[in-house]
Amino acid sequence: MIKTKNLIYFLIVLVFACKNPKTTSNTPQQPIAETPQPKQENSLNGVWGMTNYFDSIIAKKEIAKYRLQEPTWFAILLKVKNNNLYAYGSIYKRQKTIHPTSDTIATFSHFDHKWHLIQKDSLLTLIRYDSLKKETKKYTYKKRNDLSFLLKDVPVKISYENTFSKNITKYFNRKILSGKYVNLHTNEKITFTKEGEIKGMKGYHSYKIGDYFGTLHPYNNLDFVRLINTSNNKTKTLNWVFRNDTLILSKFNVEVVNRFGKKTPTDNFVLGKTVMKLKKIL
Repeated sequence: MIKTKNLIYFLIVLVFACKNPKTTSNTPQQPIAETPQPKQENSLNGVWGMTNYFDSIIAKKEIAKYRLQEPTWFAILLKVKNNNLYAYGSIYKRQKTIHPTSDTIATFSHFDHKWHLIQKDSLLTLIRYDSLKKETKKYTYKKRNDLSFLLKDVPVKISYENTFSKNITKYFNRKILSGKYVNLHTNEKITFTKEGEIKGMKGYHSYKIGDYFGTLHPYNNLDFVRLINTSNNKTKTLNWVFRNDTLILSKFNVEVVNRFGKKTPTDNFVLGKTVMKLKKIL
């Protein structure tokens, strides 16, 4: 009987010993495999807008003044896709391979100037240096994926500027001129719709704001809008300027110069008299 009890006791101890092995062991522990982390998307990817252009134009309601900035010719918008950068301007389009891990991710040469595109924090900065490496000009870009529609249907070929220009024109139509007005001379209500239509103005049905793309600019760097009669395709080009909430439209006259004692018309235009004042009401 004693032997049986001892045997039972021995078996109980053996079972508990098997369930609780010693934690210490001479066998080296295998490292726990880390779960692979998904590769992060390049934070530069997306569309970047030149703040000195888009923000300034919308805030000041002027286009001609801000199109004179040199980078607007080749880099109004930047699009980054992986290691490729596409720069879109009012005249040129450029494509570059970028260096996303460097401070200077790309460089541009324009005329005799060299521009460095530098990333810092959440912004891109385009800087021009002189021969002594002194900073002379600086322009800022911020991510503007909301402007990606401006590149819709823009082809890769050099003739891209026609489509890009149309998209820019539509954008500034909406952001600057669209709205409801009252004619301060006649008290008539006139509407410039976001889609580029005119309602309430006799003889004209649509409008296109001048975006100053290309190289032909006969309006002496004055802002202009084309009013269009869609029935006969006749147009009238007027200067526009805002004075607070009043849109002032003025005519253009052909520029006349004195050449060899004779008055000679040129291909350019100068500002004429005001033809309409429209107070914005909505």
